[in-house]
Amino acid sequence: MALLGNRLRRAGFSTRSFGYACVAEDASTNARRLAAFALAGDGPACGPVGLPRLHLVGHSAGGVLMLRALADSPLLAARVSRVVLLGAPYGDSAAARSLLRLPGGRRMLGRTLQEWLAAPRPQPDPGHQVGVIAGSRPLGLSRLIVRFPGTSDGAVSLEEARVPGARDTILLPVNHGSLVLSARVAGEVAAFLRDGRFSPGAPRA
Repeated sequence: MALLGNRLRRAGFSTRSFGYACVAEDASTNARRLAAFALAGDGPACGPVGLPRLHLVGHSAGGVLMLRALADSPLLAARVSRVVLLGAPYGDSAAARSLLRLPGGRRMLGRTLQEWLAAPRPQPDPGHQVGVIAGSRPLGLSRLIVRFPGTSDGAVSLEEARVPGARDTILLPVNHGSLVLSARVAGEVAAFLRDGRFSPGAPRA
């Protein structure tokens, strides 16, 4: 996320990156840690009314972890305004389920995504503006274990990335890993954080 963070800072945003143990820790534990990280420094109960609003940007499993944290932490939910998901497997993950069927796949996938797949999906808060960026270039190792019937970024399909009630969803010609490396993606993230919409010329999905 470092390159994306640098580009967002050049666009005028203050950024911090959250690291988590996707393999060793489950989604609930990581969600609690994310909420504490995001609210750190705000004082008891997030401090006084009028604190600056927070925006969250997450890639892949990090995106669904943000949604879990928002569902589990009313304090975080009250502070967040806009959320951008980059190739996040909200609906399902055929690639993850295929990996689980392989020897050692459960250990490789890790506890966070396993818990996400097994639990009911949290519905985004109507008060949060959610933007989804999906990729349409199917390149990646996931193609060795799963074939996507439609558009995908090589790891997550467009249909898996869709979020009910999202304010805006776009499809860009990048693969899963490039969602955090692409200058165009960074520009669209900045546009959504500023305006609550992606740029007018971005291809809607």
